[in-house]
Amino acid sequence: MTYRLTANKTKLYKLAASLWPDIQPMRQTDFTKAYRSRDCWLTFRTGEYPNTVYHKAFLMTSCGKAVLCDDWCCCTDDGNKTGWETHELDLDTLRRFGLLEEVPDLKEVWA
Repeated sequence: MTYRLTANKTKLYKLAASLWPDIQPMRQTDFTKAYRSRDCWLTFRTGEYPNTVYHKAFLMTSCGKAVLCDDWCCCTDDGNKTGWETHELDLDTLRRFGLLEEVPDLKEVWA
């Protein structure tokens, strides 16, 4: 069986909330879907002032694996700090959050 990513704001928010428990409420986040692609991202912030961290979490596939990439930055008295983290997602995690869609193989359909 072949799978493909299927995400919406609610599903991606629940995945992000499992990784960042202090995420802001869902209505204050921005969800964007890439044009002609299954990739999408969620823009949100975590923490309270002055320890606020701004995130842009990308859900995408890379080398046949689903990954959640986090491009984050925070502004402190010491200056701006930025970073990039990648979280590889296994099939169980994707199923738990409803991010997978089964696609039947055309070979089997036409056989």
